[in-house]
Amino acid sequence: MVGHKERVSNVEFSPDGKTIASASWDGTVKLWNSNNGHLLYTFSGNSVEFSPDGQIIACIQESRIVKLWLVKSGKLLHIITGNSVRFRPNGKIIATVSSNKTVKLWSVSDGRLIHTLSGHKYGVNSAEFSPDGKNIISSSDDGTIKLWNWDFDDLITKGCSKLKGYLIHHPEKLQEITTCQKSDILTYAAKY
Repeated sequence: MVGHKERVSNVEFSPDGKTIASASWDGTVKLWNSNNGHLLYTFSGNSVEFSPDGQIIACIQESRIVKLWLVKSGKLLHIITGNSVRFRPNGKIIATVSSNKTVKLWSVSDGRLIHTLSGHKYGVNSAEFSPDGKNIISSSDDGTIKLWNWDFDDLITKGCSKLKGYLIHHPEKLQEITTCQKSDILTYAAKY
C-alpha cells in the first residue's frame, strides 16, 4: 500500500481485520481495504485509533484536534480536543489527554464533554481504560501515574434518575436524551 508522502508513524487493523488505518508525518490518515489494498478514505491527522467495534476512527492532529469519523461512509461525526485518545471498551466514551494537565471524557454519540479529570501538575501523556471500563489510568510529565475510579454506567443511571421527574413531564426532551430512555421513564412519560 503506497500513498503517504512521508514516514508512516503508526498502523492499525480494525477489530474485524477488514480495514487498515495508517497515519503519516505528512499529516494524513489513510484507510485501506485489507483484502485488496485499495485506498478507501484519506483524512487529516498524525495518529489514529479505531473504536472497539471498528465503526469509528479517531484521527489526532498535531494542533490538538481530534476528529471522529465513520469508517463505512467517511462522514465526520465530531471534533474534540486532545493530544492522544483511548476509547472505553464499550466504545461509548473517549478519553483525551493534553498538556493542560487534564484527562477529558467525551461522549462518542454526540461529541459532548462529559467530565474533566484534573490532578496532574504537568501535562498528561497517556490514559487507558481498564478492561471493564470502570477505571482510567493516566501518566504525566510530573512523574506520576493516577488511577481514576469512574463507573460510567452508575453515573449515567444516577443522572437519569435525577432527571426522571422532569423527563416524565417533558417527554419531548426524553427523545433527545437517548441514554435516559429507560422503560420506567418511558412508561410514565407516555401518560403525558
